[in-house]
Amino acid sequence: MAKIFLLSFLSIFSFIVEAQPGKVDSLRKILETQKEDSNKVKILNELSGSIYNDNKLKMKYAELAKNLSRRLGYLKGEAKALMNQGRSEMDISNYFDAYNYFDSSIQIYKLINDKAGEGGALYSIAMALHRDPEKAVDYALQALKIKEEIRDTAGIISSLDLIGILKSFVPETANSAIPYLKRRLYLDSIFSYGRGLSEQGKRVLGDIYFDSGKLDSALYYYHEIETGSKALRDTLFVSKLLGETYLKMKNYKLAAKYYSQLYEGSEKISDKYFTSEALVNLGQIHLDKNNYQLAFRYYKSAEKLIPFSEDRVYKGLIQINEKIGNFREAYMYQKKLQIYLDTAYSDRLKNKMIPVQLNFNIRKKQDSALLVKNKALNELQISQVKYKNNVRTYLFLAGILVFVLTSGLLFRNNISKQKANTLLNQQKEELNSTLYELKSTQNQLIQSEKMASLGELTAGIAHEIQNPLNFVNNFSEVSSELIDEMHGEIDKGNTTEAKQIASDLKQNLEKINHHGKRADSIVKGMLQHSKVSSGKKELIDVNSLTSEYLNLAYHGMRAKDKLFSVNMKTEFDEKIKKINIVPQDMGRAILNLLNNAFYAVNEKKKLKGEGYEPFVIVSTHQNKNSIEIKVSDNGNGIPQNILNKIFQPFFTTKPTGQGTGLGLSLSYDIITKEHGGELKVETKEEMGSEFTIRLPG
Repeated sequence: MAKIFLLSFLSIFSFIVEAQPGKVDSLRKILETQKEDSNKVKILNELSGSIYNDNKLKMKYAELAKNLSRRLGYLKGEAKALMNQGRSEMDISNYFDAYNYFDSSIQIYKLINDKAGEGGALYSIAMALHRDPEKAVDYALQALKIKEEIRDTAGIISSLDLIGILKSFVPETANSAIPYLKRRLYLDSIFSYGRGLSEQGKRVLGDIYFDSGKLDSALYYYHEIETGSKALRDTLFVSKLLGETYLKMKNYKLAAKYYSQLYEGSEKISDKYFTSEALVNLGQIHLDKNNYQLAFRYYKSAEKLIPFSEDRVYKGLIQINEKIGNFREAYMYQKKLQIYLDTAYSDRLKNKMIPVQLNFNIRKKQDSALLVKNKALNELQISQVKYKNNVRTYLFLAGILVFVLTSGLLFRNNISKQKANTLLNQQKEELNSTLYELKSTQNQLIQSEKMASLGELTAGIAHEIQNPLNFVNNFSEVSSELIDEMHGEIDKGNTTEAKQIASDLKQNLEKINHHGKRADSIVKGMLQHSKVSSGKKELIDVNSLTSEYLNLAYHGMRAKDKLFSVNMKTEFDEKIKKINIVPQDMGRAILNLLNNAFYAVNEKKKLKGEGYEPFVIVSTHQNKNSIEIKVSDNGNGIPQNILNKIFQPFFTTKPTGQGTGLGLSLSYDIITKEHGGELKVETKEEMGSEFTIRLPG
């Protein structure tokens, strides 16, 4: 299906700029007596826009308007002159230069905030870039947006038409043209703008539906055009469209009717293209119906009109000759077809290079135009300054007194601000210094807390290690004596007694091994606690980690208070998964919670006496997307008035010298900031507390 011709496409341009030759003479007479002012610029621009048959003269008046506008500093006049120069270049198909003129006018329209002018320039650039439809659509969409902002109905309609036609040029975007064209037709039905554009929009819609196989919809729009066509050439074109559609639907009767109309009309105006199209397609109809003699007659008539429809003529003659067994003639036309296809391929390749060359030339000329444009803008600014100097002189003299008074006031305020800024800078430096000292002190306190904790644990561990070591020493001494006795019994030949001693000796060695492993586990736990964190996360069994630090916390408490006793209970979820955590840091967080729980129940025990049974419960639980570790105690609980402070650094309820207030703060940071978890507490006074660690996993 043939797309809209380039001439039809460019006809949209005439909708915007209509030639008015009748005005030229009268405008020239007015121009002769006109002063060098903005009115003369307007007349020059109007003259340029009214000339349609002398491109050089049209360009001359536009150039004069541009130069005068620059001398006067009249930006709007210059932008209009640049638009006329661009249109003049469009008339001779010099799209590269046209683009540059339109682009320069856009910059000026933006500078003076002239939305109507900016929209028109964007539309014109889209026209200049029609060989690169995808890029042209971008400019046309910008033009449409501005036309909608300023409610320019005629501009909206022409922009919608242009967008639809440009999109229809590219097969991949053809269907997306339909909403724009339908909206354009709807607006036209309300406001009755641009009858010719309306017919063209219907034609494009019909082409899109034809190409997508929706032939009934295509026929609807083609018949709409048929009823509105008046000029003979338009009637012929519609006959061609309807003939192609009915032929594709295999409705040979109606197809033959419209192609016959096309043939008769084209003969009247000697249009070889339409005549060739009619003959080829009438030949195709008879070929499809196996009327080879009639088909041959039509194709031979079309052959005389080559190069029109050249490939289709050759293909039809090849098919007919093959059907009737004339293979020599078929071979001859096959060779002609191949020569045509090779030439056509070369031409298509050149056409594909046109948008590439267009973009290259645009970028090249944009670089040079940018320099010219900057120079022009500088000249404009200078001319504006000269033009306004006289007015400014009078204003300057009238306002000199106010200026002096204002300057004095501003100078005084400036001195005050400088003093205030100096004072603020000093205070800022002092605050920064104080903050640095506080951070340093905080780090030292955190380190002291860690060392104190390590010292307490070390003392407790040393005490706990002594107990298994005593067992090891005692059983070693006894084992040594048993060996001496066993030797004596063997010498006496009393093997029964020797075996009994050997059995006792084995039991002693098992106990030595048991207590040695106990000491080893205590030492490993102490080393694990004192080890500097690497900061690297590892897959860790939460149950094992919690159990390990429960033992460490208990031994540490026992080291400080020999009478300390507590009922410990663990409720570990055996289905719990391993999770990625920093084991040393998470261990310290759990240890802090356990130390607080042991401290709470121990203090309550001192107050309540024998009637109180302290207990601490440690549990783990696997949720759907998280793991929970809970530490519960039946101590005194936390008062409600301090509950919101317990995670603050340095806040503690312990007596002076017994705590730094960093334990819960460090635990909170490790759990929330380092591991992305939560640390919550539930408590009741005199009933106890429950801390919950929730970690992702």
